[in-house]
Amino acid sequence: MILKWKYFLLSVVILVTAFLGYHASQVKLSYEFARAIPTDNPKYLEYQEFRQKFGEDGNLMVIGIQSDKLFQQDFFNDYAALVRNIRGVVGVEDVLGIPSATNLRKDTATEKLQAVPIFPERTFDPNIEKIV
Repeated sequence: MILKWKYFLLSVVILVTAFLGYHASQVKLSYEFARAIPTDNPKYLEYQEFRQKFGEDGNLMVIGIQSDKLFQQDFFNDYAALVRNIRGVVGVEDVLGIPSATNLRKDTATEKLQAVPIFPERTFDPNIEKIV
């Protein structure tokens, strides 16, 4: 019986394969977490606001500080040490922070901008020349 209907069965197998192959090409992965908390939860809404403001990147971590003591010498130097320690962690590619901030200065001889560190030693010294 199979030999009698071989062309028909072969065409059915080919059609089913084509149909399933088409649907397999339409499969998309979702990187969203399962909804473990209700969507009206204040923390969830805060997280959604954060995602809208800063975007979404799975390999980025943001740590913020707020202090009126940031530019006091001891606090700033401790903060700079924290930045250095985080930079030394295996897997961390780069750390952006105030101690590594740069100032762009125009070099009139070459007519190019030069990136000059604001805090050359990555520490705060109140006696350092102020930025022009």
